[in-house]
Amino acid sequence: MKKILLLGTALVVGVAGFAQSTDRKVVNPKYLQKTSVIARERIGVESQPTTTKSIKVAATAKKGHQSTLSACNTSLPLTTSYNCNGVGGSLVSSEQNCLSYNGDLNSLVWTQRGSKTWALNTTSGFLQATIINATTLALDSVILYKDATTHHARYPSGTFLNPTGNTDYHKAISVAYGVVTDNTNWTGTAYTAKPLWSTSAVTHTAPSGDSLYAPAVGAGSSFGNDVQALAYEGAPSTDVQYLYDGKTVVSIGTVGDRSFTCTNCNMVDKGVFVKATLNVAGNAVSWTVDSTSLVPPARKGALGYQLTSPRMAFGPDGLHGYVVFLGRLNTNYGNPSADSAMTPILYATTDGGATWTQKLAGYDWMCHHPEVEKNVGELVPMKRYYTFDQYLHGGDVTVDKNNMLHFVTCVSQSTFSTGDIDSLGIFSPIYQYDYVNHHPIIWDFMTDGNSWSTMMVDSIISAGCGNQTTDTTSTHSAMGGTAILSVTSHITVSRSKDGSKIFYGWADSDPNVTTQIYNINPDILMKAYDVNTGMASATINATGGLGTCYFPFLSDISYNDGTNWVVPAVYTVGNVVTATSPQTTYDASSQANYFYTNCGTFNPTTDFTMTPTIVTSAPTATCLPNPYSGIATHNNNAFESSISNYPNPFNNSTTIAVTLTESKNIDVKVYNTIGSLVFNKKVNGNVGENTVSFDGTTLSSGVYYYTVTAGNQQATKKMIIQK
Repeated sequence: MKKILLLGTALVVGVAGFAQSTDRKVVNPKYLQKTSVIARERIGVESQPTTTKSIKVAATAKKGHQSTLSACNTSLPLTTSYNCNGVGGSLVSSEQNCLSYNGDLNSLVWTQRGSKTWALNTTSGFLQATIINATTLALDSVILYKDATTHHARYPSGTFLNPTGNTDYHKAISVAYGVVTDNTNWTGTAYTAKPLWSTSAVTHTAPSGDSLYAPAVGAGSSFGNDVQALAYEGAPSTDVQYLYDGKTVVSIGTVGDRSFTCTNCNMVDKGVFVKATLNVAGNAVSWTVDSTSLVPPARKGALGYQLTSPRMAFGPDGLHGYVVFLGRLNTNYGNPSADSAMTPILYATTDGGATWTQKLAGYDWMCHHPEVEKNVGELVPMKRYYTFDQYLHGGDVTVDKNNMLHFVTCVSQSTFSTGDIDSLGIFSPIYQYDYVNHHPIIWDFMTDGNSWSTMMVDSIISAGCGNQTTDTTSTHSAMGGTAILSVTSHITVSRSKDGSKIFYGWADSDPNVTTQIYNINPDILMKAYDVNTGMASATINATGGLGTCYFPFLSDISYNDGTNWVVPAVYTVGNVVTATSPQTTYDASSQANYFYTNCGTFNPTTDFTMTPTIVTSAPTATCLPNPYSGIATHNNNAFESSISNYPNPFNNSTTIAVTLTESKNIDVKVYNTIGSLVFNKKVNGNVGENTVSFDGTTLSSGVYYYTVTAGNQQATKKMIIQK
């Protein structure tokens, strides 16, 4: 199914801003995770900002290195939307890709539901792109899609379509797509592409007939989502990414099983790819539905599939990519009552998405990662099940230079709730944290498709606000009014174009300042990880105490300005203030304002000084039987003491020694700190000492881990290369 789009003249408009309150508070840096998991370094003490109206906080008063612009901009006004649900206000909106950077154009594109203040606007049903020059911060905008009658656009994602090396705006295109509604039902999806350039918003009328509307009706529909599925999901995933030839954009959405007829159930059962391809002349785009559909083997019960919308990311080469669903596989492993309710269902490609293969289908999270479990269970008593919960805190994906997927989110405990589509409560996770001594951890779950590793990014210090009037937290919601929104941490990630740096961002409030544990006045916190060295930065406050930075989006790609790595971000602020005491509260049902900041910066020479806590997949507790291998794997203290390597530390080579009490095969694997396998050797082991030589000549200095498996015994130890 294919349709060529006719790309007509686009619109340009000046973007209106508004007076932003500069009542700011200092952020207390002393947040520590106090469970048995870990205590980590946090941001350093910040200087007290001014509280005088209409005076910006000096750049030198903010923690962290600043951009080498004359002054970084904490709150550059971009545009507005009809309400906070235009983008960013949804529970699952961190799944979207709304802010994208292109190095050839040195610009970003911010994709949103139409602007409330656009002079030519007559309806809220259009998609809009705002272009931001990364150096000058000059703004431009274009209407991508507009239907004033029946197919109003919502929840868009977007990016650039720009041939590699092109610096001419006249040859660059903004691409977006989003779900549409007739104001009663969700009816399909809008796919659109427009050139970035234009002449005047005053002399041109809104475009029509040059975008693709794909209805979601009938059993044979290829596009969009089923009406019931969309009604249940509320805001379907709209993940999109451009590939690095600059000629292809790939997006993924979900469709429902239309043979499954029920009311208020989850019908989403597969992911479908849609591609935008630039023609040879570079002036038109064709939309195609990829014949490859991913249908995870998820459980299906009376109330639907135990499956969420997919996330997608490609690496710097444009060939290696991953899709991650959260779901419960339709296969038991170990003890079902102890398994996670929702865990990653992983697909990988090495050919740019032409073919996909499911990976790690039998991975036992309970066995391999007790460090995650320890942070989740009820305080009294501890329980052995948890669920990945990007619905509560947000979640995002990216792929680094080593083709390693980074899936960044939190996990929480699940409990049964009547009416949920899963008896384990996959849509009703509760967290037994008191947000004083116990906090959820942001995890970077890393994999190359062969195993998972975990890295602790930071802890979330404030509890999310409710989005329903029956929630006990709603009285604390900072986005209240007639449409109370769930104010979450909204975790999103970014990376450098070459994949050597990973950046994490989220919204968090300081209860020591707000006097409440809820996320009512958040700032954007950021942290960075250097893939080359395996070192991380401290957490910085990128917005310097603004306290009004809701639903942040980090750019998919960050850039180096010649001195620092700059992590662009856009965040949401409600337009109508309903209360100022004890904190500022906004009416979420009124229009929302979007702001841009480039103050999240990291110096590559001085900021990457922390050694992150990374745990490979080697288990540290007794594992449940694994039906895929037919054996149980577990650590054995006696076996652990029987392995060693010498010398350690070493320069180029070391010897790994394994002492056995009976003959059995030995498997030795060596991993770097991000979990990439760098060495693997199998030998026939005999009674007594057995040795395996390991040559690290070609490897960089740093910490490495080696896992030795002999029969049903396994242990992991650390080695250090010093050159």
